[in-house]
Amino acid sequence: MRMPTKLDYHDGDVRLEGMLVRPRTRPVGGVLVAHMAGGRVDFCVQVAHRYAGLGYVALALDMYGEGRVAQSKEEGRALMGPFLEDRGAMVRRMDLAFEALAGVEGVERDRIGAVGFCFGGLCVQDLARHNDELAAAVSFHGLLKPPPQVRDAPFAPALMVLHGALDPLVSADDRAAFDEEMRKRGADCTFVSFSQAMHAFTNPEADAPIDGLVFDATVSHRAFVMADAFFEERLGR
Repeated sequence: MRMPTKLDYHDGDVRLEGMLVRPRTRPVGGVLVAHMAGGRVDFCVQVAHRYAGLGYVALALDMYGEGRVAQSKEEGRALMGPFLEDRGAMVRRMDLAFEALAGVEGVERDRIGAVGFCFGGLCVQDLARHNDELAAAVSFHGLLKPPPQVRDAPFAPALMVLHGALDPLVSADDRAAFDEEMRKRGADCTFVSFSQAMHAFTNPEADAPIDGLVFDATVSHRAFVMADAFFEERLGR
């Protein structure tokens, strides 16, 4: 596996510091990796390595700028907060990451997918809501908060949502609004609910049951297998 390299891109004066991992073979597509509230931590780069191992050029993107990583849960919430309040800013940063990956040699624009975790799950959902060029997106235990305004246009990318049924960060109203949006927009959406999983079930460091944050090795494995098959179908391998 090749070592990751920095890929800088910009939102005005803000330098966004992505980490790019290339496959050793000719790429079959590209995959964006959107981080959780804490920023582009090592976990996200490891996920990028995973997808590079499957033949994709993978970019662990940076939503906050300068590769900033939160040093506490409180700082993570503070960094994430402005994007939850301004979904347009979230989409703009995701679109910039899409363009950065699309500009990498060997990546075809029509064979780009995106994965996101927690906050990043919402980020890739919003990218899919607005970027008709995206081929596919997978949200791992993503927030499901609906945007203030929903487009009437058909939902172009294929979407997979891998959800923990015991996730305390997703309300029944959020889930109902999401389902209604997907129905109205005619989305190709696969929603998988793991009955005993909480939030952050793919993160080996998640061990806070009182907050609903618990790693589940079995569910994590199943979820990644599903995502791999989904990308193979939509992007090729």
